Amino acid sequence: MDCELIISLNNMSLTVAAYIRTENGTFEYLKTNKLKALPNFFGVEKTRNTIWSSNFVKSLGCQILPKLNDGDIYCEAEELHLLKKELLLLFENIDEIMIRLNLGEDKSYLTNRLSNALNFINIAEDIDDVGIYIG
Repeated sequence: MDCELIISLNNMSLTVAAYIRTENGTFEYLKTNKLKALPNFFGVEKTRNTIWSSNFVKSLGCQILPKLNDGDIYCEAEELHLLKKELLLLFENIDEIMIRLNLGEDKSYLTNRLSNALNFINIAEDIDDVGIYIG
């Protein structure tokens, strides 16, 4: 299943969450103790286009994260593995991202956001039929 794009740009910040799709197609967010303990912040609203949908991130081959420019994303199954690969790719290229996007020298903002999403994905991978929401 492809990552689903849902238009919802009203929030002031981006968050990460794990969910399951119910039989009637709605989303139910998981609230396990492990998930509740994780930081879920993925950036302020403007990072949809200044970081996650930037031309440089796209040039690295990312296809899922740039969808945040148009709305929220919901990833399941194989797409979840692709999202994880994109996040790891950004980690590998963090120095270049910091330079190209003029983000300064403090990598902690970006590394914390990437880590938050990866932590949710790592837990979701151990639970059947769980997806990841970013938006």
